[in-house]
Amino acid sequence: MRPAPRVRPVYLAASLAYMGLIFYLSHQPSIGGPLSYWIRLLHSLPGGDKASHFLEYAGLGFLLGKAFNRPLLAVLLSAAYGITDEFHQSFVPGRDAGAPDWFADVLGCCVGAAASRIRLPWETAADSQDRPSLRGETESSSARNSRQTTSER
Repeated sequence: MRPAPRVRPVYLAASLAYMGLIFYLSHQPSIGGPLSYWIRLLHSLPGGDKASHFLEYAGLGFLLGKAFNRPLLAVLLSAAYGITDEFHQSFVPGRDAGAPDWFADVLGCCVGAAASRIRLPWETAADSQDRPSLRGETESSSARNSRQTTSER
């Protein structure tokens, strides 16, 4: 049985703050709001609105992936938040909700969650100890198995 994932409080707090930022940005009307210039600028980039959704949720997938050390959990949580975000946007003047936006959100969270597997320079080996290996074991149990094999020789 796999041990429960260790939650990293700093990344969890950053994830919650980032979700608050997403909520704030989603609440801005596309015309006439304080961020309307930036929204128009993002929409003028290649990919427009979908690119901004992708990048926004790649960040969330990354932070949640780091917080829980479980990329699939990060994708599920980010995708669920994306649904609530699209629902919220349906009530904001000048904004609309749609499945294509949500698909861009999900693609972004998949990429972000995958990127969360990369160990950052300030992270130690102990930080990634609870991550599952490709064989489904945790890295700490894999290390134990290799030590046992070495000592048996």
